[in-house]
Amino acid sequence: MIGVARQSLFLVALSLTLVSAAEAAISAPGWLMRMDQAAKRVSYTGTFVYQHGNLLETMRIFHRVGADGVRELLESLNGVRREIIRGHRQIKCYFPNEDALVIERARVVHAGFPSALPQHLKQLSRYYVFHLGGEGRVAGRIAQIVLIQPRDGYRYGYRLWADKATGLLLRSDLVDEHGKIIEQFMFTQIHPRTHIPISDLELPHDRTRHWQREAAEVPASGRAGWVARRLPHGFHRIAYLVRQQTPGRPRVRHLVYSDGLAAVSVFIQRLPAGDHSAMVGLRRMGAVHMYGKVVAGHQVTVMGEVPKATVALIGRSVVQETP
Repeated sequence: MIGVARQSLFLVALSLTLVSAAEAAISAPGWLMRMDQAAKRVSYTGTFVYQHGNLLETMRIFHRVGADGVRELLESLNGVRREIIRGHRQIKCYFPNEDALVIERARVVHAGFPSALPQHLKQLSRYYVFHLGGEGRVAGRIAQIVLIQPRDGYRYGYRLWADKATGLLLRSDLVDEHGKIIEQFMFTQIHPRTHIPISDLELPHDRTRHWQREAAEVPASGRAGWVARRLPHGFHRIAYLVRQQTPGRPRVRHLVYSDGLAAVSVFIQRLPAGDHSAMVGLRRMGAVHMYGKVVAGHQVTVMGEVPKATVALIGRSVVQETP
């Protein structure tokens, strides 16, 4: 009996060693791939906190993976009450206090961090360094830390915590060049589920008294008429969109520049005659930097979760294209 027990302990120890060796063999890019796949394959419920600037939000989330893809319900637990449904084609936001529902078509350009990473890892390695940190603990679960460090001053870095059991992203820190956290997302509790009924992700819009459908950004054809002449290495234009406005309102052109991870938006809108409220110069809201200027009677606004040097470089170079 003692021999059998010793053999069993040896087999257990061997299996644990093999598991540890297999985990150690997963590279930083491998963990990013695992996080991406987990978000598409694992259903879960949980609560997370999101800190940006001086704001701290607490949200409850139902993340359902089904035959129709990924669908999420988010409920705010502090501040203004709201419930948000995110699907593949539509976003619905319900405000119980006002009994109001806002419906918007999902944006054509959606970063979906970290889902944007796996498709661009080879390209991104020119501008970021990926490597593994140690282990951490988030929401009571053991996590592998993955570090993404920029190679220049035109982008921010990330510290990511991936659940070792499921691969789910448990925490994400956006950090500046000094390693200071400027934006953070972190689960306080998370529960993987084998099934979440679709009824758990429904809003009471059939009883809502007030609702509106927001204008959507749609892909635009032809030349944008505007261009950024100078971009940080690796950035290029990935989209040109037009936001449809109500009749009589000027449309908004939207150019999106990205290096595959960081993204910068350039908005251009004609200013009404006599309007002196244009934004000029640099501003900051949490992790978002903005740069504004007026060109030929148009407000040009550049913004993104990037250092101020990035929006300033791009913003100062935005000009109208010559016919």
